[in-house]
Amino acid sequence: MFRWSGAVQTSCPACGSVLVRHDLDLERVGTVGDVPPSMSRIQLGTEGTYNRMPFVVVGRIIYEYERGHWSEWHIRLADSSSAWLSDAQTEYAITKQVDSPGALPTADSYRPGQSVAVHGEQYAVGSITHALYSGVEGELPFEYWNKLQVAFVDLKGTGNGFATVDFSETPPLLFTGEYVSFDDLHLTNLRDDIIGGGPRATNVKGLNCPQCGAPIELRTGSLALSVACPSCAAILDAQDPNLAVLQQHQQRTGRVTPQIPLGTTGTLGGEPVQVIGFQVRGITVSGMEYRWREYLLWNAERGFRYLTEYDGHWNDVSVVKGAPKESGGRLPSVEYNGEQFKHFQSAVATTQFALGEFPWQVRTGDHVDADDYVSPPHMLSREATPDEVTWSLSTYTAPERIAESFKLAAPLPAPRGIFANQPNPKAGVARTLKRAFSIFAFTLIALMVARFVFARNEQVFTQVRQYSPASGDTGAFVTRVFTLGGRTSNAEIRIDTDLSNAWAYFNLALLAEDGSVGYDVGREVSNYRGIDDGEAWHEGSPNDKVVLPSVPPGQYYLRVEPERDLGDVNTPFSYTLAVRRDVPRAWPFLIALVILAVPVAFSYFRELTFEYGRWQESDHPWTTSSNDDDDDE
Repeated sequence: MFRWSGAVQTSCPACGSVLVRHDLDLERVGTVGDVPPSMSRIQLGTEGTYNRMPFVVVGRIIYEYERGHWSEWHIRLADSSSAWLSDAQTEYAITKQVDSPGALPTADSYRPGQSVAVHGEQYAVGSITHALYSGVEGELPFEYWNKLQVAFVDLKGTGNGFATVDFSETPPLLFTGEYVSFDDLHLTNLRDDIIGGGPRATNVKGLNCPQCGAPIELRTGSLALSVACPSCAAILDAQDPNLAVLQQHQQRTGRVTPQIPLGTTGTLGGEPVQVIGFQVRGITVSGMEYRWREYLLWNAERGFRYLTEYDGHWNDVSVVKGAPKESGGRLPSVEYNGEQFKHFQSAVATTQFALGEFPWQVRTGDHVDADDYVSPPHMLSREATPDEVTWSLSTYTAPERIAESFKLAAPLPAPRGIFANQPNPKAGVARTLKRAFSIFAFTLIALMVARFVFARNEQVFTQVRQYSPASGDTGAFVTRVFTLGGRTSNAEIRIDTDLSNAWAYFNLALLAEDGSVGYDVGREVSNYRGIDDGEAWHEGSPNDKVVLPSVPPGQYYLRVEPERDLGDVNTPFSYTLAVRRDVPRAWPFLIALVILAVPVAFSYFRELTFEYGRWQESDHPWTTSSNDDDDDE
């Protein structure tokens, strides 16, 4: 029975016959074998919602490839159209076939990471997969059975954009759509046999290591492609009924004990996860080897995620669905979800040790080309093989949070050094102080402007005098009385002379007429200039001034006693005395501004010191030796 009017093919659930519809006549074209066991919670009859439109799962095509199986679920939408729900190791995407895609390149012309334009959209080649047809069930919109090897090219667009080129037909088919999450689909009528306890193996017998006889538990069942014995560390083929040995021993680093034991359950980001795999990976930079540890986590509905640890620095890692936008330049960068990431390091990452199960054929000695881009606390990582390019997003996580998430009995070691995407602990302090500095600086500037606007700044006395010691005049005198009005404030005494290549000293006293207060000051005025070796020089100034702070208002006079160098007694000079009341000065405000800026500058210095340490470990250190510069040239 066809439940969907647009279906062309269906399979009989009783006898496995494949039936093709020719209008109202049914033709039996073959049979299907046993459908491979599925670890997916989706099944025929599962219902959900996509873009607010209900759908029901009516059919399925199963493919087998080097990383296991995946399903293409045929869904019928409420508007009678159909689409495909791809379910590859709990990574989901919904696509629809493009009726007229135009000419598409051949399968062998695609390269992982290559940028391609398809149907008016820009994509990056994510993976090239050669799969084997493994079976069908339910209703399909076209005749599809008894296929052999099929090539697929998966394309990643911006955001969650996704497309796949299907070379099972000539010309090839194009399907476009987007990645979706399990929760986004609001699925109901799911398989319940893997709820709670997690998936279990259905096609592996014995579950004992053929190398040492130790028991082995496969927590992801048929999704596991390889498993490393927790006892002898032999790497085994999890798809083989007898767990064939793929690699007998791992000698690169010796045995490593995970800080989070295999099988441990915990909660990350509100999602329950279980540790199912562990590996040690490393890179070599300038002859130095750096190793880190990776934990593979599993959730039956949301799939795989990772934890990485290096020198006590932990990261929560999830696979990125779409393709970040790359840009070149002196410092390459990528953009993802509106966030800019700077290139940090490129290297070849090598697997050195493994324990537990993995959804790929793990081997010690496996290597990938790795590129890291940072935007603390995040890091985007690109790993490339000849057949696939994968992006992942890491979020720096405190070890205390990891220990709490997995209920570890002992605390994890504290981080050492500075990690690529470690948040700068000094950055927040500098920003907070900068905000406070901005407020205080604005206030100070406003006060300074007000001071200059409202200051009296008035000249209350001026007198011109000439001093000639040769005539026997001592030059001492007392000025007339003048008034310093207003409130208590400063008084400025200014001396302007016509001295040239000479100096004079002035003993000054500002005295209250009633004798209540007095202020004695001495000022030297010197002004010299000349030419030495053809170069003109100038030292000193013919003018000087002194400011007396906090002078009360009242009647005052000046007592003046000039002195002259004995060698200049025959040279008279003129000078002008002037007194100003309540003169505004900028330097107290500027000094206060500098004092306020010191904590901000110190915080930024500490912040920059941290960043300097971070980037010294990258491919783009802030300083390089002259030898490096020469090499670059």
